[in-house]
Amino acid sequence: MDESKITEKLNTIINLLALHVVKKTEYAEQVRLLMISGLRDVEIAKILGKTRNNVAVTMSKLRKMGTKAK
Repeated sequence: MDESKITEKLNTIINLLALHVVKKTEYAEQVRLLMISGLRDVEIAKILGKTRNNVAVTMSKLRKMGTKAK
């Protein structure tokens, strides 16, 4: 199996695990949990099916409220 296929499979696993962690929580809490786990806005947007800008705005609001490391 070549490196690109392995990377693709790992990304799929990460996305599935992330969705499992955030299910049944409100959007801002989903973003917060994924953010503190080290994911970037682009990655969070892909996982949650939102735009990068939408996630970035939510992340900014969370940082301003001081809830990044809640």
